[in-house]
Amino acid sequence: MPASGLLFRKGDAWSVALEPLRQDGRRPADDKAACHLRLTRVLRNDFPATLAAEIEFTTSSPPTTASYRMQLDATSTAAAALLSSSHRRGDPDNPRHVVLPLSGKLVEILVAVGQDVAENQVLAFVKQMKMELEVRSPRAGRAKWVLEMEEDEEDVAEGTLLVELDEPDREPGLARGKL
Repeated sequence: MPASGLLFRKGDAWSVALEPLRQDGRRPADDKAACHLRLTRVLRNDFPATLAAEIEFTTSSPPTTASYRMQLDATSTAAAALLSSSHRRGDPDNPRHVVLPLSGKLVEILVAVGQDVAENQVLAFVKQMKMELEVRSPRAGRAKWVLEMEEDEEDVAEGTLLVELDEPDREPGLARGKL
């Protein structure tokens, strides 16, 4: 049963009007974008905490309809600000990506581009709730890309790419194989 008591069903639809706001707060004339959103399948409904659905989204000019999988998750305004940052997002399904598992303040990065990394090696420290937590490498490799800190302590969001790993260098002449 949904936590909210609000029922969203297949076929529910809404007209969406998007109007850009000007810096002075006044609305510009005739800059409205009319759209239509229709639920084709509700996958999970725990609104307002979360809502997952397949939708059809139609725009008016040019008239086009596209299907999407929509995921809404409740968040704080601080988390929203972190997500809009310029940091690269990591892909948790990519074994080469070391992704931050939590948000907080990035205190220190202990690896540089080109450096060999061992499995379970501490790569960075993230401060959250006055505690410093270690971020460890899930596998061995060579650091191909490393997040560059712009400040001494930098706000980072969960899912930010910390390090991108390559295969570690092997000694020349050694073949890798199985018996």
